[in-house]
Amino acid sequence: MRSDMFKVLVERPRPGAGWDRPGRAARSLEDLPPRLKMPAAGRRTKWLNENLRPLQRYLAKQVGRPWDKVYSEICANIDGRSTVQQHILLHVEDFVAVQARIVDEAVEVWDGWRGWVTLGQAHYELYVDPRSGLLRSNRARLEVRRARASREARGQAAVDERRRDIGPMEQLHCVDGLWYHVTLAVLPEPQLRVSTTQEGPSRALVYPACWDPLRGRHVSRRHDREGPGGAPGSLKLYGREGVYALRKRQLGRRELRQYGLRA
Repeated sequence: MRSDMFKVLVERPRPGAGWDRPGRAARSLEDLPPRLKMPAAGRRTKWLNENLRPLQRYLAKQVGRPWDKVYSEICANIDGRSTVQQHILLHVEDFVAVQARIVDEAVEVWDGWRGWVTLGQAHYELYVDPRSGLLRSNRARLEVRRARASREARGQAAVDERRRDIGPMEQLHCVDGLWYHVTLAVLPEPQLRVSTTQEGPSRALVYPACWDPLRGRHVSRRHDREGPGGAPGSLKLYGREGVYALRKRQLGRRELRQYGLRA
């Protein structure tokens, strides 16, 4: 591990400092007011802005090596007594599942609040093999992601096979073997409703619902991505978000021939 890794990781300025914003002239100490206000409770004026990609690349290159040696090299170049550098050490366990065990000849890792999960369910790209202590690549996670992407692609392909775009807000949809001309409209934006109660004024967002004849239910922006019971949302059904079917009309024989479709 390179000796200047700390400088590489913390190479970005810490954002949030009011006087260090780009394009703002630096103030002289003589120009400061005699008294400065304390920041409000819970308000942060600065936060860390590490560039952690070099650390990720370094860890990926250490696959196959003993984890104890890899971690020792990291600690040798990052001083844990420094608050900022210690913060970087904490990020190591964001990329590597250090706690692992064997259950029924399968490896499980500790995934935070999710508890013990299999490698395919974990979000870690790397883990420490509990049998050998070596740093391993979590290939099971990649296989699960590929399988999920393949299922989603097949599902979307089936939806696209039953849909034709003929205009910006016009589509043809096949439902139960029948083709329909569908006119789309934009779902209304949520509205802020203010009401008075015994406890005082109450504010809540109201999501106006519209009847979608193609889906056979009322829809709104609140549940636009996915409907009840896993029903397809606007993106999956219409290929875009925030829209619904304003009306639908079954195609006649002449229109079917016009679009090259079969009933």
